[in-house]
Amino acid sequence: MQPASPEDPDDPSGTVVDEAVLAERRERRAGQDQQPLIDRANAAERAVAGLEARSQELRSELDRATSERNDAVRRLGESENALRVARQSGFAEEQQRIDAEADLAGARREADTLRENLDAAALALTPADTAALDEMFPPPTGKTALAML
Repeated sequence: MQPASPEDPDDPSGTVVDEAVLAERRERRAGQDQQPLIDRANAAERAVAGLEARSQELRSELDRATSERNDAVRRLGESENALRVARQSGFAEEQQRIDAEADLAGARREADTLRENLDAAALALTPADTAALDEMFPPPTGKTALAML
């Protein structure tokens, strides 16, 4: 048996459907098939927009963090320089103190030596030498003695 052709009006088993109706059904089916794809595409576009916004936020945070890090590095460098200067100043002051102590010790040794020499010379003086020195250099009295104090 041969299938009935759609154009055969005498065939009672065949159904005749208008071509426009078939085209409309095909179009509707195609639209229904594409709707999930359209929904997915719209969702993907919204996700991309959200990701782009988040990406911009992260870039801003990165810029801010980079700026803060650069400021911290700059402040650290300044602090290290100040510390280095303070240490150098401390070393210089320590060296000056050491030098002053050495000078003082040398002056004390020299004074001790002079005192010992003076004591030895005083012991070697005779009463006549003492009288001659008192004549040449009379001991201070009155206003002269007070001025020496």
